[in-house]
Amino acid sequence: MDRKAAETVVAARKGKKQRAKLKIENRTKIVMAVGLGLGLLVVLGLIVMVFLPASADKLMADGERWIEKGNEQFAAGDNDAWYAWDKGEDYFKRVLASHSNTPAEAKARERLDYIHAAKLYLRGHKFLAGKSIDWESARKNGYDELLNQYGGVEPFAKKAREELQPHEAPELLKIAQKDADPNNSKGWKNAHENLRALVKRYPSSEQAQDARDLQTRLNVHEEALAKIQKAEETKQPWPRPLNHGEDLAMQALALERTNQMDKAKSLWQELKTWGGKRGGNLKLNRDDPESKPWIALAEAKLAASK
Repeated sequence: MDRKAAETVVAARKGKKQRAKLKIENRTKIVMAVGLGLGLLVVLGLIVMVFLPASADKLMADGERWIEKGNEQFAAGDNDAWYAWDKGEDYFKRVLASHSNTPAEAKARERLDYIHAAKLYLRGHKFLAGKSIDWESARKNGYDELLNQYGGVEPFAKKAREELQPHEAPELLKIAQKDADPNNSKGWKNAHENLRALVKRYPSSEQAQDARDLQTRLNVHEEALAKIQKAEETKQPWPRPLNHGEDLAMQALALERTNQMDKAKSLWQELKTWGGKRGGNLKLNRDDPESKPWIALAEAKLAASK
C-alpha cells in the first residue's frame, strides 16, 4: 500500500471515530435536555399547586369543619368557639375571592352571616352572663347589630332575643308611653320608633299588644288633627265620622284647638263613659276595634289633665 492510500485509510478511521463520538455527545445532550424539561415540568406543577386557588368544594368543606368545631365548643359553654369560627371565616372569604359568580358564592355568604351572628352573640352575651347584668351594654355591643342585621340567623338571634326581651321590651314601652303624651306632639315620632322596634323585635312579648294599641291610638289622633286642620284651612267641615267614638273625639280635639278646654274635657269624659256601655251587639264599646283607639285617647287625655 502506498503512502497516500495509507493516509486515506487512517483519515477514514478517524472520521468514523469522530462520528461515533459525536453521536454519543448528541445522545447525552438529548438525555440532559429531556431531564431538564421534566424537571421544569415538575417545578411548574409545584408552582401551580402552590398558587392555584383551592377548589370551592375543598374550601367550603374546610370552613364547615371549623364551624362544626366552634359549634361543639359553643354547646359546651366554651367561649373559645370564637377562634374556631374565625378560622372558618377565612375559608369562606377565600371562596368569595376566588370563586365569585359561582353557586358556592351564595353558600359562602350564608355561612359568613352565620359566623358574624355567632360572634355578635358572644360579644353581647358576656354582659349578661356574669353576676351583674348589663343588658344595655349587651344590646349596644352585639345584640342590636345581631337582631337588626342577622335577625333570621339561628340559634343566635333567638337566644339574643330571649335574653334581651325581659329587659328591653318593658323599657321600650315605658319610653313610648311617656313620649306619646296626648297634649304634646314633640315626642310622638320617638314613640312611633320605639313602638315599631318593640313589635318587630319582640312580637310575642306581653308588651307587644299594648304597643300595637298605643300605635293605633297615636295614628288615629294624628289623622284626626290633620282632618281638623284641613277643615279650618278650607273652611269646610270635616267628613262626618260613622263611629260615635270618633265623632266625640273630633269634637273634643276641635274645642281644644280653640282653647275651650273645659268643654273638651266634658266630651272626653262622655267618650270614656260611653266606652263602658254596651253597643248594639251587646259588647262593650271599648271592645269594638273601631271604637277602642278613640276611647283610649279619651282616657289618655283625662289622665294627662289631672
